Amino acid sequence: MHVPKKRLIVSPNGVDTMNDRIRYLSGTLRTSLQRRDLVVDDGRFTEGFRIVGFELWPTRGNDMGDMSCVLATKSNGATMPMQAGDNRQIAWGYCAAEAQGIPIRTHHIPNEVFLEELIILAEWTDGFVNGLNYMITLEQISITESQAALVLINNKSQDLS
Repeated sequence: MHVPKKRLIVSPNGVDTMNDRIRYLSGTLRTSLQRRDLVVDDGRFTEGFRIVGFELWPTRGNDMGDMSCVLATKSNGATMPMQAGDNRQIAWGYCAAEAQGIPIRTHHIPNEVFLEELIILAEWTDGFVNGLNYMITLEQISITESQAALVLINNKSQDLS
């Protein structure tokens, strides 16, 4: 029976666990407009990641308010408001104050590959008194050098339309 390799790294930025080719990034953003760099660059440009799961929830069950969140592949792409046309942004989450009791909605671009970095930025109103939790599930994938060049260009570019 194959036992998957497991690596757990606890850092000030949260918890990073990797089982074979699946990686979990989790943590808590404590203040609105807090930016966190989730560094995934291991120096190998033929090994990339894609998001297979993205979840957000308040740190306390009764916290509710307006909230927006962005995952970006470049620091200058982690901005508000959320912009689906910006190639540097690859996932989004939101909740409206009037939607109390309705879960936070998240979206990510399926099969979007990134190589170097992932940045999370969230903004919320006073309803999220204690902060916002996140969990991002990544799949590590192998790509060719020519695919890697295209990924690097795409991750750095803005709106291509």
